[in-house]
Amino acid sequence: MSISDNYTKYLEISHKPLENLDPNLKSWSKKYDRMHKKIKLKPIISGGNSLIDRVSILLFLTYGITNWHASCRANAPFIRQFKRPIPSGGALYPNEIYVLINMDSVTIDRGIYHYDPYSHELTLIKTGVKIKKVIDSVFKLNSVSEKDFLLFTTCLLDKNSYRYTDWSYRIQNIDTGVLLHRIYDITNYLENDILFYLNFNDEQLSEILGLDESEGVLGVCKISDKNLNESETIPRALSSNEKLNKLNNHNLPQTFSKNYNTIIDFHNSTKIEEDIELPSKKSNENSLETITSIKLPKPKPIKGIEVDKYLYTRYTTFNFFQKEAINIERFSNVLYRSFKDIEKFKGIPNLLRIYIIVRNVTGLSPGLYSYNPNSHVLDLHEEKDLTQDIKKYIVHPTLDVNKIGATFILTGNYNTSCKVHNRTYRYLNISAGVQLGFLVTSSIHSDLGRYPMLSYDVKGIKELLNLDRYTYPLTMFLSGVQTTNLMKIKYPMFI
Repeated sequence: MSISDNYTKYLEISHKPLENLDPNLKSWSKKYDRMHKKIKLKPIISGGNSLIDRVSILLFLTYGITNWHASCRANAPFIRQFKRPIPSGGALYPNEIYVLINMDSVTIDRGIYHYDPYSHELTLIKTGVKIKKVIDSVFKLNSVSEKDFLLFTTCLLDKNSYRYTDWSYRIQNIDTGVLLHRIYDITNYLENDILFYLNFNDEQLSEILGLDESEGVLGVCKISDKNLNESETIPRALSSNEKLNKLNNHNLPQTFSKNYNTIIDFHNSTKIEEDIELPSKKSNENSLETITSIKLPKPKPIKGIEVDKYLYTRYTTFNFFQKEAINIERFSNVLYRSFKDIEKFKGIPNLLRIYIIVRNVTGLSPGLYSYNPNSHVLDLHEEKDLTQDIKKYIVHPTLDVNKIGATFILTGNYNTSCKVHNRTYRYLNISAGVQLGFLVTSSIHSDLGRYPMLSYDVKGIKELLNLDRYTYPLTMFLSGVQTTNLMKIKYPMFI
């Protein structure tokens, strides 16, 4: 078993197989050719509007195992590498998903379940849940009806630390943002309503979910299923006492890395016990002088992305680029769609400032720009080819920077009151992950290559952008005209 295969599987307690997937969902991964150049998918059909049907499809399309291949290197054991619908830093997937079902139905019992993506099943970990206790733990969550269900996204806090050491907690938050974006996209496809919550009492939620200190809650989603078949509801069961099934018998190793205590301490410092006000606006002022402002072309309307492209997204996150210039209309569409759509993300503030290093976009001079999503305007700060600076600051041994059309740099400011400082750290990095998700999907709409980048010289990027002491580059995103050669980059940060 590889490190990335380590996921929570509870033993000796009830498991609920999610058998109501359309057969096409289970077989589509067999349609890849060896080089992953083409994907042939049949449309997904839910097969019904029962609660179990719709929860099953939502979980599969957000975090399920969609494919796997064998990896066998010289003098190394056989390893199965699993594929999921979303990327993750280092392919380590530290997130776990828990589901709270608040309906007594003919297909699934009321309770809290853990999602096991490898066997695509739900494990009932708690019965007799007192819904008021959950509502009191999630601030501004006013009610949970029988047609609502909750998703709790957590992280195994030590899972990616062997690779990312002191960066691991930051990347876990970015991964969580990418996952929340995916949940948003698939929920829209299923025509459901969704709200997100980042403010909650960490200790109370951990107790409700039965988590120990090695796993932390990072996000909560409330999904209102408008299309649920009401006829499957059965009379509410007689009130029962809250019962937590035995959870200490699971498959995860009980040994931890040398960074474990540091990560736990930092996670604990981000916890809150009472509601706090989310920052309402960007606090990182742009200190660069503006040479000129450029109004970008009016974005063209785009139809909703097809389901096969949702699944295809996972396999086109990283491409080689061509030297061809990015068309400014496509560039405009990517900017508008990705940064405008985040406003629909109710519950997650958009606190990021966006800088763009343009190298090869039609109609734009090479240089350093910042983007204003409200006016859809680029401000030019430095008219200069900064290609060599990118090459100097990006940690990537094989990337050809001369083929990058534009580099997006998402920045955030940690200079807030002491009371919310570390919680703001969560907000900013989760928001950066959400934004990465929008950049990927909007690039797919515009047929552009895309490559999220997590490894770079932070100090060098800060100097390049003249950022103040509290403002940091949270993540980067490389854009270019995609090559027809879909061979995998040798050292992808998202695989």
